[in-house]
Amino acid sequence: ISQQVVVESCKFLGVVASSGLEGMESSLLMALLKPLDAIQKGTIAVSDQPVASILPHLFGAVMNLMEPGDSKKSQEALVNAMLQLSVELLSKSGDNSELTMDVRQATERMLSTCLKNEVVTAGRQRAIGVDMAKKEQWDAWATVCLRSNVALQSSIDMVGQSLTDMNPVRHLGAVGGLRQIVQGSKSIDKIGILMKGAGAELIGLFKTYGTLSVDIKDIHANRMTMAADAMKILLVTYQQFTSRADTDEMLHALLPPLLEVWIEIIRFNGLPNQASPQPGAEPTLGRIMAQSIVHVARTTPVAFKASMGALSDHTRAVLEFAVRSDMSGYSAAGAQAPAKKKLNLKNFRK
Repeated sequence: ISQQVVVESCKFLGVVASSGLEGMESSLLMALLKPLDAIQKGTIAVSDQPVASILPHLFGAVMNLMEPGDSKKSQEALVNAMLQLSVELLSKSGDNSELTMDVRQATERMLSTCLKNEVVTAGRQRAIGVDMAKKEQWDAWATVCLRSNVALQSSIDMVGQSLTDMNPVRHLGAVGGLRQIVQGSKSIDKIGILMKGAGAELIGLFKTYGTLSVDIKDIHANRMTMAADAMKILLVTYQQFTSRADTDEMLHALLPPLLEVWIEIIRFNGLPNQASPQPGAEPTLGRIMAQSIVHVARTTPVAFKASMGALSDHTRAVLEFAVRSDMSGYSAAGAQAPAKKKLNLKNFRK
């Protein structure tokens, strides 16, 4: 049988499943589950081209037979089986090399459908989140937590533990998972859970990589990747906290430590117009931090001014020099940081 015939047959099963024909559900479901069972058992590989072609159609057909809110035993067994298969497939994906985009998207849709069903209890969601975090399957963990605050809340402490380890492999995976959640979610609640549970550890790790303050294996090789992911998380969090009036408290809690770490990274790495004598200094990192400070000063001048009040005189001088350097295009090569001159915040009003 040609692959095209198999694919078209699976499409037809999806049409039949969506038609609601009575009396056919059991036979149809058996036809759909056999190949899915073979995939789960590893009899056939999900990376095989025929499987990659038909699995989205199989999942689509099964979802048509899953009625949200239906707690019948048969439906409960089906939902739990599909939930387990979805999580297993996402866990195997790792760097997504095994799953085509179509298969991944179909698997994520199946996961979402299962998590919305009332038979998947909060306890089950917590167990899945913890299990994924324990196994450090961060791609699957992020996919689950994007769809379940319960799973995120139950496992976020374990992410923090990974960020305080000395193993850079754990760092990269955990931070990558956090980035996926922050970039994929528009929920203030979700980002609040993430920052409360692992925000301090993330900022601390960002400082470690930005200033090379700890001798970690391969820290130089992973430095820019870590900095890029951490900055994405922190800036998206900042943007979310500035999008609503009821998040002022979160914003005022975030900015002081954020400014502190940005300034520390500038102090270590220097700027394009102010070279640093530190071994491993990277002025590009300093410039990115300076640009971020200017962005914060321009978009939230009141909160920025309040946060500056918590800085020491020397730290504030570095901040002011970085802001002026960035706004002038780093034209004054070799300029010295002013010690006392105040920054005119009127320049940053919207």
